[in-house]
Amino acid sequence: MICDTIISVSSFPNDTICIGNITTLDMSFSGPISQLTYNWSPSSSLSCSSCQNPVAFPTVTTTYMLVVSHYSCPDDTGFITITVLNPTASFSGQDSICNGNSVTLTDNVSGGVSPYTYSWSGGQSTSTISVVPSSTTAYSVLTTDSFGCAATATHTVTVLPNPTVTISGNTTTICSGTSATLTA
Repeated sequence: MICDTIISVSSFPNDTICIGNITTLDMSFSGPISQLTYNWSPSSSLSCSSCQNPVAFPTVTTTYMLVVSHYSCPDDTGFITITVLNPTASFSGQDSICNGNSVTLTDNVSGGVSPYTYSWSGGQSTSTISVVPSSTTAYSVLTTDSFGCAATATHTVTVLPNPTVTISGNTTTICSGTSATLTA
């Protein structure tokens, strides 16, 4: 068979998704669209490796290659990269404080793309908060990156009772300049 058709594959812009999301791989073609065969790789995170526009569900950033064939015509190849964002949130701050003291909690975000937004269980919207809990309290924060990818972290601050001091000794009247022994 003689090839009388030129196949041309044009990659569409790369895409960015949050971990756990899906996207459709779109490529544009010129040539006899109805008689093309498709071979996508890697195929492990695709809904179909031999269809024109499969659904991708990668868990890490992946570059997909598409080889398009038409009978005996030369193959053409296109590439598309899907960037997978996986932000994580973690806390820095004390785990326990004495009753009446304050604690500063900071949400340390990694992954994702800044700027980030913060939504704390107490309504605050900054990366760092200062709180004075009166009892043991769990604080949580929902952090969202500029692509809408989110991470949640929780940190419990244990409030310890203040120490009680009892002083004992003989009830004695002393004069200025003299000493007495007290026991705590």
